[in-house]
Amino acid sequence: MKPTVVVYGNCQARVVAIEIADALEPGYAVRFQESHRLNRPSPPVPSDAELAACVLLVEQVGEQPYARAGDLPLGCPVVRFPSLDTNLLWPFSAVNPFDLPDPPAIEGPYPYGDRILQRCIERGWSPERILAYYFERYDEFRLDMSRVAVLERARRDARDRRSDVKMADALEDQISAPTFYNKNHPRPELIRILLARLATACEPHVPALAALRDARAEAWSWPEVPIHPGVAADLGLTWSDPAAALAYARDFVASAIANRARQHADGTAGFADEHAFRPPFSGPARIVGPVVGIYPDGFAAPALRFEFEALEPLEEIAVDAYYPPQHRAAAAVVCTLGASNAEVMVEPGSPFTLSLPAPIAPGERARFALSCSQTLNLFERGEDQDDRDLGVLVLEIRCR
Repeated sequence: MKPTVVVYGNCQARVVAIEIADALEPGYAVRFQESHRLNRPSPPVPSDAELAACVLLVEQVGEQPYARAGDLPLGCPVVRFPSLDTNLLWPFSAVNPFDLPDPPAIEGPYPYGDRILQRCIERGWSPERILAYYFERYDEFRLDMSRVAVLERARRDARDRRSDVKMADALEDQISAPTFYNKNHPRPELIRILLARLATACEPHVPALAALRDARAEAWSWPEVPIHPGVAADLGLTWSDPAAALAYARDFVASAIANRARQHADGTAGFADEHAFRPPFSGPARIVGPVVGIYPDGFAAPALRFEFEALEPLEEIAVDAYYPPQHRAAAAVVCTLGASNAEVMVEPGSPFTLSLPAPIAPGERARFALSCSQTLNLFERGEDQDDRDLGVLVLEIRCR
């Protein structure tokens, strides 16, 4: 049995595994195990014999720990490296539920969404109105980019503290030249820096990995997403292309609108579509119109809003919810029904119930909202790949 090097992580770790294999084979077996589904055929996982012969585990930080670490030889060295990603250049990035692949493709042409564009699409706006809003009314949804930069720095530093290979300094300058194709995929220059630093960290355990310093990593590229001109101006970028951003947004919107119609026609609407997911709602009432601000796992993000209609006389609406322990501070949770509201302060890890009188006659409608003063973003904290802004977990909304 050849000595084995196991590489664990996401698509960047896959690149690392291929470069390591180029440096080591045929004297070593190099095995990559993905940390989550990467939308492409998976390589065979390491066998029990290969794990028993492992001489080095190269593990990507930011993913779940390697589940089979206990099957490695006692004292097997581990070299950890951070994921290379950024929220700074694409602060509106989101999962795109309207990216439908055409078989045999594994994913569609727009795997990276934009929550501003998607919000407009979900409202049923025309392409012309969406593009006019997106490019001409930036002030209505712009972010404080200096705050985004501070959060990015904190997230990178948090990952470096958990890594043997440090990369925060290499990610510091994203202004003077392009360093990413999109929020999750670095350009070859960053990959080469990572491989060189991995060479230094891995060489004491597997001397042949000194060859990683000469890896070119030029064949690896991913979909390129242009940067919003408003974000580019706020950051002082001189190399971004506004014309490319307009062309990309125009094609993105056209594709998303067409795919959204397909999803509704066949009943497979994506999770960000207003009709695709409703909160757990019970009692003699029905939700009418769009639901804004809730994910399929029940998290409000951070505010939940919708309108409902009474089917029978109603007296009260009650919300059962949970404030996750991952939060770091108490939060004010406010429930609003028309002109009435109720508020409660909750500590991390606490279930709670909010109740409001609801004297609503059959056929009458009322607007409901639930908001949380604190948001949880594990991605920004460098603890997970979940980049949603989460408030509370909604367990049930009961009308009676």
